[in-house]
Amino acid sequence: MPSTSSKPKPLSTTEMVRRAQRFVAAWRDAERENADAQSWWNDLFDVFGVDRRSVAVFERRARRASTGEVGRIDVFMPGVMIAEHKSRGRDLNAAGSQAEDYLASGDISAAEMPRYIVSTDFDRVVVTDLESPADEPVSFRVVDLARNVRQFAFLSGYRAPRRVTEAQEAVTVKAARAMGALYDALLGDLDAAAEGHDSHDAAIFMTRLLFLLYGDDAEGLWEDGAFERFVRESTAEDGSDAGALITQLFQVLDTPLPRRSAHLDDRLKVFPYVNGGLFRERVDIPTFDRGMRDALLAACAESWDGVSPAIFGALFQGLSSRRARHGLGEHYTTEGNILKTLRPLLLDEMEEALKAAWPSEQALERLHESRGGIRYLDPACGCGNFLIVAYREMRDLELRLLERLRELRGETTSYMLDATWTLRVTPDQFAGIEINWWPARIAETAMFLVDHQANRRMAETLGHAPERLPITVAASIVHADALTLDWAATFPTEGVTTYVFGNPPFLGKAQRTGAQTDEMAAAWGAAYSGEMDFVTAWFILAARYLDGAEGRFAFVATNSVAQGVVVPSLFGPLFGLGWRIRFAHRTFAWTTEATDSAAVHCIVVGFDRGGAAPRLFEYATPSAEPVEVPAVGSINGYLVNGPVVFASERRTPLAPALASRITFGSMAADGGHLFLELDEVAEALADEVARPYIRRFVGARELIRVTERWCIWMPEPDARAISASPLLRRHVEAVRAWRSVATDDNVRRDAGTPYRFHRVNQPEAPYLCIPRHFSEARTYATVAYLDPDVVAGDATFVTPDPDGLRFAVISSTMFLTWQLTVGGRLKSDYRFGSTSVWNTFPLPALSDAERGRVIEAGRRVLDARAAHEGASLADLYSPLAMPTDLLAAHAELDRLIDRAFGFAKPPVLEARQERLFTRYAEATSAPELTGA
Repeated sequence: MPSTSSKPKPLSTTEMVRRAQRFVAAWRDAERENADAQSWWNDLFDVFGVDRRSVAVFERRARRASTGEVGRIDVFMPGVMIAEHKSRGRDLNAAGSQAEDYLASGDISAAEMPRYIVSTDFDRVVVTDLESPADEPVSFRVVDLARNVRQFAFLSGYRAPRRVTEAQEAVTVKAARAMGALYDALLGDLDAAAEGHDSHDAAIFMTRLLFLLYGDDAEGLWEDGAFERFVRESTAEDGSDAGALITQLFQVLDTPLPRRSAHLDDRLKVFPYVNGGLFRERVDIPTFDRGMRDALLAACAESWDGVSPAIFGALFQGLSSRRARHGLGEHYTTEGNILKTLRPLLLDEMEEALKAAWPSEQALERLHESRGGIRYLDPACGCGNFLIVAYREMRDLELRLLERLRELRGETTSYMLDATWTLRVTPDQFAGIEINWWPARIAETAMFLVDHQANRRMAETLGHAPERLPITVAASIVHADALTLDWAATFPTEGVTTYVFGNPPFLGKAQRTGAQTDEMAAAWGAAYSGEMDFVTAWFILAARYLDGAEGRFAFVATNSVAQGVVVPSLFGPLFGLGWRIRFAHRTFAWTTEATDSAAVHCIVVGFDRGGAAPRLFEYATPSAEPVEVPAVGSINGYLVNGPVVFASERRTPLAPALASRITFGSMAADGGHLFLELDEVAEALADEVARPYIRRFVGARELIRVTERWCIWMPEPDARAISASPLLRRHVEAVRAWRSVATDDNVRRDAGTPYRFHRVNQPEAPYLCIPRHFSEARTYATVAYLDPDVVAGDATFVTPDPDGLRFAVISSTMFLTWQLTVGGRLKSDYRFGSTSVWNTFPLPALSDAERGRVIEAGRRVLDARAAHEGASLADLYSPLAMPTDLLAAHAELDRLIDRAFGFAKPPVLEARQERLFTRYAEATSAPELTGA
């Protein structure tokens, strides 16, 4: 019989991902069960550092309950897993049922009964957790094993990651809806247009009711249903005395048992002393009526014990807004997104430490003791979901450690007389800062709920858990403005290791209030850049807070902070303080589960001062699953595995071969009055006086999609024409009227020249037109040549390109890689910049022969376009349907540009980025390398 106690290799998550990638490559084409299954499983166990022969057997004999016949289990890991393996394309539901049939026969003893059923056909894997029957089985493609290694974590002693199940999610959403109805009944009439009622009292009152509703269903707090019975039996049916009696209940909950009146009603005596300040403050309670009492009883009837505090808080927070209540749905941040921050910051390392200590009682005891000297701080905690998930995961790790200690000591029952002293992860280690009352109070209450749930799991597993009533330890949620609060004075760092994390608010320059801008400037001091997002203030405050202390920090941020001109402003000071990027998730869609919420394109960046190898997570598309990049050396401010350098804005190109004047197109600033409606174009072109001044106009949209737009173009005044043409006069007079009341001083001054564009930058010869934004979905930049009689608007850049080199370079994959890496973004679309992207592009020196071949390859791209007459750039560069001849032309152009950068064959994106930054570092330190 294989031994389940053999010591596994303590592999890091990164190593498991690398092995998983090799596994997928090796087994991509496997099909037949009989020929390949056992070798497949041996290699799969090796991904997790486990010798299959030491822990599992093939072909374990067992009867099938349905037939009584003896069969053979494909893979059996006693106490852990039963697996059935089928040939590719076979029914995995049937495979899972076959495994259940073996387990139901009685041939598998209770001691050997596995927790997991795994079925696979080489292409898909289904994992069923028998200890969580309400959970949906986890299903994924084998080719996606690298991003699902945690689903097989049990092979090497880990547990699979905890999820909010669909059943728990449904219970939580239903409970939150009940809370919304209760709020409407109790406090809805206080709503004002600006939600101006006393949110402080409302927050306290509603969070107290949440505590009572949860406590009614939660085992171990007080008698089941005591609060519901109190409301139903003690208060009048018309609700007239409910407010007064609930006020009395609040007072009872805040009174220690020895100080309570001997004459207290029996329905109040059953409630414990809560402490912790939850019921201390006196608040105004609304006067109840029958409908309000009925709404409270309806809320009592919901199932509160099964709610997830991690998502309930965000749902509950919406109750303070009538609009949010009206549309209340699954409006919360997914746990998967939260764990993108917490896992690489601290949880993965702590899991690996547990795994390394697993064989040794003494090592486990030392590890357990170390868990007491940690603080977890979310300085923009909202309703506490980051803190809740962090606490739950840390308690889960601690419970596994205690389980293992009991196993090593050979104890079959609880070895603790008082479990309190054994806990090193406690709520008072968790702290938050929150500017708004509602979420601050929700976070306090939700932390108590998740603590109670963790204690119940502990009692179920070990037979004992701490009593939390009266509350003696609680999370510290400070209601304050994090940008003005002294973090160090509030949460001292001496003697503890501090992890700072969260999801601070995103606000661009145009979205911030004056007060927010002032706070941000004060936080950054002399290093302040107004171009940075508001979220960056938390980065610099965390870096200074932990300066000289033990700790790390990580935040979710808008992806704009790792793009373009703001990168040196943010990362330069952080690197200067001695921090380095420990891990990063590149651009992905940070979604809530609200049905009407728009995805925000985000990154996650974590910092430390050195240690383990950095980790970088890449996304094929913003909505894809993350894939870890192997062999990361260092991560720079653009979230690239490459030299830590900054592509600072330049007034001249780094590569002299690209030197040319590049400017924005012309800006109208006219209120739309220098443009013609389509039904005016025929009239204008038929007007002999106006016709010379009617030009085709091209902005970014018109350039890419070839939509028709016309404008009046009169750089120099022609008073006679304006006077003679009613159409010109009508438009010019409208421009004068619009500009004369413009808020911009420069535009208002141009009311004296209403016939011309506000800013004129029109080339006098054929020119290259570049849109300010490129779609992130397209493989190549959508640029084109235009004649000088076509007016380019300021949504484009214009530059001369007499020999075609600039077109060839900007049409290459290497340039687009540089664009997406150092350029700005509009959501996820690329934002071109002349000083930040074009002038910093580190094009190597080209010989005359190389230059000629590149220019010729660019011409062949133009020829391939011309072969598709009438097709727009949007058509030609459709991500799903680029013409094959155009693809071939671009491939040849890429081959030449790639060769100039030293690539013998087409590189992957990461290799391109690394080479570009290496090349940039060389070019900026050795100017002679950039010669044409």
